[in-house]
Amino acid sequence: MKNLPIFISLFLYTLSLAIPNFLFSETHYSMDGHSAPSPAAVWGLTVLLVGWFWLLALQFIWFANPLYYLSLYFLWARRWYAAIASSGAAIAIALVSTLRLFRQIVPSDVMFFTTLSLQRLELGYYLWTISLLIPFVWSTVQVWGDRADAKD
Repeated sequence: MKNLPIFISLFLYTLSLAIPNFLFSETHYSMDGHSAPSPAAVWGLTVLLVGWFWLLALQFIWFANPLYYLSLYFLWARRWYAAIASSGAAIAIALVSTLRLFRQIVPSDVMFFTTLSLQRLELGYYLWTISLLIPFVWSTVQVWGDRADAKD
């Protein structure tokens, strides 16, 4: 029972890597200035592997992943306050960055000939977000339980 939230969270996280997370409108710019928008689904594994590239566009959503891993470690080590802090930071980064992503154009290649504009969030994003929430919720429940036990 102690590690069940970790396994559930990791299962949802892994599942989110195997399905689309975002649906972008991808625009290709040619040398003559013409552009051709087309839909482009971005899978979770792609976001995990090359999401750091979005730092060029000042998009920090990728940093929620290392904080998530850290929160799982703290959850496993039963360090509830550290798990709450790291998972809370991961959730905050994820939500703020997602809201910014709806208003931002992200480069898709190094030469900026292709750009992405977020159209909608896909199921993988929601699974990823739930996996980020599990350490936060579980640690908060544990802290409340410890406080209730201390009062008795």
